Amino acid sequence: MSLTEEMMEDYPQYDATDPRKELLYFLRESGVPFLEERDEVRFSLCQGAFQWEVVCRFAFQMVLIYSIYPFLAPKRAAALEAANAANERLQRGSLFLSKDSLVLRVSVVLNDLYSAQESIASALAYSASAICYFWEKMRACADSK
Repeated sequence: MSLTEEMMEDYPQYDATDPRKELLYFLRESGVPFLEERDEVRFSLCQGAFQWEVVCRFAFQMVLIYSIYPFLAPKRAAALEAANAANERLQRGSLFLSKDSLVLRVSVVLNDLYSAQESIASALAYSASAICYFWEKMRACADSK
């Protein structure tokens, strides 16, 4: 056994983080009501007068956060132009059009158990900030439901 291997024996081994379990724990601890479905978790967020739906899906050690604006964008060209303009400013994730809905996707990789909750909180906060920042621009190219 090498010296490095001997030294590493004393360090805790990281188990694979279960992204669904980590997200559910975060939502419960934060008091956010949610709905569990087969492959996803749904909940609503609000900030000031803005309220939107969030759908989370899961991949290996990853949470995919889809924040959905509550209005439709039937003017496809205007919606795509607004989404592209927003994407130029985003540091993380991307805005896209799914059918007639404007959606912001942000992902978070959960590298270890010790930072999973912090990583989820950071990704949700970034997503909420981005949704609110671009709200009026996205609303301008959409019609209310």
